[in-house]
Amino acid sequence: MFPAPQLDEFWLSLVLGMIGETIDGGDDICGARVVDKSSGSRQMYRLELWFKRKDEAVAAELLAKMQTALGAQAKTCKWEFRPH
Repeated sequence: MFPAPQLDEFWLSLVLGMIGETIDGGDDICGARVVDKSSGSRQMYRLELWFKRKDEAVAAELLAKMQTALGAQAKTCKWEFRPH
C-alpha cells in the first residue's frame, strides 16, 4: 500500500515510460489502468498493464524496465503476472 501522491507519481512515470518507449519499445503493452480497491479506511490501488502476448519472459523484461522507471519505491510493491 502506498499513499495517493505515490500512486500519482507511479502513474505519471508509467505513462511517460510508455509514451517515451523506455518501458516498452516493442509495443507489447496494449493498455494500462489504475483500479481502486479501497474499502472503508483501507486504501489500496492496483496498477494494471495489459500485454498483447501471454509470455512470461516478455512480462519479466517489462517489469524490470517498469521498476526502473518507477524508482526505488516500486521495489516495495507486489507484482504478479496473470495471463487471461
